[in-house]
Amino acid sequence: MKALMTIFQSIGVMAVLVLLYTVLLVGCEKKIIFHPAKFPEGHWDPGSLGLKTQDILFQSDDGINLHGWFVPTPDARATLLWFHGNAGNLSHRLDNIQRLLPLNLNIFIFDYRGYGKSEGEPDEKGIYKDSLAA
Repeated sequence: MKALMTIFQSIGVMAVLVLLYTVLLVGCEKKIIFHPAKFPEGHWDPGSLGLKTQDILFQSDDGINLHGWFVPTPDARATLLWFHGNAGNLSHRLDNIQRLLPLNLNIFIFDYRGYGKSEGEPDEKGIYKDSLAA
């Protein structure tokens, strides 16, 4: 009987620990997944690297103002829509943009809400809306 009580106590402690871990994980989800770098962090003068970019301002369907760069290429074969990932901002991808130029593509890279010069705070549903707007 005493051994059975010890097992139940252990299970109870484990259940409480799992519950606390779950609450902590859900509460910190955004900080674990999204690592935005807001303006002015980054290199915001692509012209100094010889890149010709156009600032593009647009809105998601919920009214969040977003920012992107369009890098035109004469006689481009296609346009690459670039989703830069969960960390940093578009200005941290300038070296990658330079490497893509020989592919003869226009490039449109944008910052999700909460990144770079884009307004708002990142979350999963919002980033879906930002992607559709781009």
